[in-house]
Amino acid sequence: MRVLVIGSAHLDIIAEATSGAGTMDRPGRLRIHAGGTAYNLAINLANLGAKVTFMSAFNDSAISAMLIDEMESQGVVVEPVIDTGLPDSGFSAHIDQGEITSAVSSMAVERHRFGRSDVAEHITRHDWVALDANLSVESLASIIAEAKEQGRPCSLQLVSEEKALKLGRLPAPDLALCNYREHRHLMSSVGASDINGLVIVTNGPGPAVAYRGPKLEASSRPEEVEGIVNTLGAGDAFAAGVIIQCAKHGLVDIDAAMDVGHATAGEILTRANCNLGKHDVLNQRMSDLAKRANRDQLTGALNRHGGEGALEQLAASGSCFAAMMVDIDHFKDINDTYGHDVGDEVIKLVTARIRDSLRDHDFLIRWGGEEFLLLIPGADEGTAIKIGQRVLDRVRRHQGVASGRATVSVGVAMHQPGLDGKRTVKAADEALYQAKRAGRDRMVVAPGGGLIEKQSAVV
Repeated sequence: MRVLVIGSAHLDIIAEATSGAGTMDRPGRLRIHAGGTAYNLAINLANLGAKVTFMSAFNDSAISAMLIDEMESQGVVVEPVIDTGLPDSGFSAHIDQGEITSAVSSMAVERHRFGRSDVAEHITRHDWVALDANLSVESLASIIAEAKEQGRPCSLQLVSEEKALKLGRLPAPDLALCNYREHRHLMSSVGASDINGLVIVTNGPGPAVAYRGPKLEASSRPEEVEGIVNTLGAGDAFAAGVIIQCAKHGLVDIDAAMDVGHATAGEILTRANCNLGKHDVLNQRMSDLAKRANRDQLTGALNRHGGEGALEQLAASGSCFAAMMVDIDHFKDINDTYGHDVGDEVIKLVTARIRDSLRDHDFLIRWGGEEFLLLIPGADEGTAIKIGQRVLDRVRRHQGVASGRATVSVGVAMHQPGLDGKRTVKAADEALYQAKRAGRDRMVVAPGGGLIEKQSAVV
């Protein structure tokens, strides 16, 4: 089954007050989600086994690229319409039981106009067309008209009380879906006699009813859902279940369609997520980006930026630690003789051997090129020497690259509380220089009293 979904996809930054009164400086919480009625619907349909194509208007921002990439990673084919004139965000505020919730949402898709020629070819390749009322009236009218001409069933989710009024200004879709507040506002503003087609009305986890104009067509008795933790997105999940059933069997058995919708919505009600896809995707992506900002891409070790942060944190803690500079011997010769691909393999191999030599809470930092900084929290000189010797021997013993055996030189310095951590690293670097001058493949320790060379022993 192939479903074309056209509508909204956006980044939601939702701020909610959690205590206090008034509007100034109240404690609250901030949530960041990938959202949009059509976004949720597309993800839900894909998780229910449909082949889904998603169309929406995006601008050329990084947020748009992230949303498109996220949808594609969850099995949705995205056909983006790039409109550079779209603003990055729109602001809305909702009052729920007397509390104000503000939301900043990207991609004001209502400002883009979809003509029949924009969607005709896509409609031809799909069995069902699903829309949301975030689209403009002009766009909705064009798409519904094209779907009717091609004989494709079409559904419309009404999204909000104000946007539900668009239904009274459109050629009737085969199916409209809304909640009871949207339906009540629609009936009081437009009237049942002016609404054609089938309208299914949900009421949270309670029964749903279906109307055809003023006539009650069907009602449901959903199973009670225990442990409800979230209602956000339940309507989108209900719509996905209904569309799946109707696309397979038509609109002849609305009771069965609503039963499938309730079962799908029940999954959302018991999980802290607004769709059936991956949980908390944007927060995870931002966390990944933060980690990448501090990680070296080749080795997975901390990069110079992340290492400087770790050094500053250790020095500020007021505790002792060891700083250890490690440099791959004759690395320029390896690159010149075997090429940079082999050089990269040597760096990765040495990184793995160093990592094997460290404790779980030690820091491994790619300081630059073929040079590494190791920070060993809480270590005395004996512990530092033991770890340095392990590094020397484990690197030397492991081969497996085209250049043959690799070795490293090591410089060690002990940090004393109250001193600048950069001075400790500089002392370790000077000790490394002495190890290089003394013949490489060895460790030199720089205590307060001077440099002491330590020959490696198997540990």
